[in-house]
Amino acid sequence: MKLNPGSWFSKNAADARAQNAAKKQSTKNKVGVGGADLPAIRDDEDLIDTGSGDSGAKKKQQLGGEPSFAAATHSSIEGKAHIINKGALEQQAMAGPGSLDPSTLGPPTAPDARRWLAKRGVELQLPEGWKYLGQQRDGRSVAFHSSGTSDGHGVEVSFFSLRADVPLDKIAHSYTAEDLDELIGLGRLSSSSELKVGEVDGLLLVGYGPDSKDALDRLVVEKGAEATNEALYLATDGTGLRSMSWRGAVKRGDENQLVIISFTSPVESFHEARAAYDAILAKAIVTR
Repeated sequence: MKLNPGSWFSKNAADARAQNAAKKQSTKNKVGVGGADLPAIRDDEDLIDTGSGDSGAKKKQQLGGEPSFAAATHSSIEGKAHIINKGALEQQAMAGPGSLDPSTLGPPTAPDARRWLAKRGVELQLPEGWKYLGQQRDGRSVAFHSSGTSDGHGVEVSFFSLRADVPLDKIAHSYTAEDLDELIGLGRLSSSSELKVGEVDGLLLVGYGPDSKDALDRLVVEKGAEATNEALYLATDGTGLRSMSWRGAVKRGDENQLVIISFTSPVESFHEARAAYDAILAKAIVTR
């Protein structure tokens, strides 16, 4: 009898595959803890390749354990000014307008802003949801905004060096009564008043503009649309933003400094934020 080597090898290979399959099925159906049958695990699930070569990592991935490193790098680092969080911070800044309700005032949420203000002897409270825009003017000021864009309401706290021979107590009276009357007559100012903020005497200046929508409508009727637009353009220096500012003088170390707390809003909606601005000044503390 002549043997066919090819047939013999095929038969034995087939038998070996059948035996291996039986062994795998037997292993999958072993009784688990508590007498319950373990579910069969598909071969392709058991061989998920994470690229690490670590079987432990494979099992964690199958069981919903630790996320992969690639997934973790896409999560934002809340409140951290880090390059990998840049997009998240920009989205936060554009998330929507903050409140104008004076009852929602509280300390700035950004730690950098609180440190900057505390170092300069200023306590400031802002409406809920206002965005910190960072340091401005080469580090001489910090700014906050209701919406993160230029068409909203803003607050800025600034410090500027004064000459050593400028008397601090004269800063609040740096404008004479004649100067202020002239500015009001020219349509640059709406009003002025002396105001003490914390321990520091200062001067409050309110830019020219309507104090309500009705006042704006009356202004248009009285002057005409073209004359009204020209007057508001000049009063806002062409920016369309009506301003209000408080200024006083303090001594920090060996240096005399002018401190300004300024507020800006679109000229047509300044009146909507005025109550919040007044509340911010009422609660603000500037120490000598």
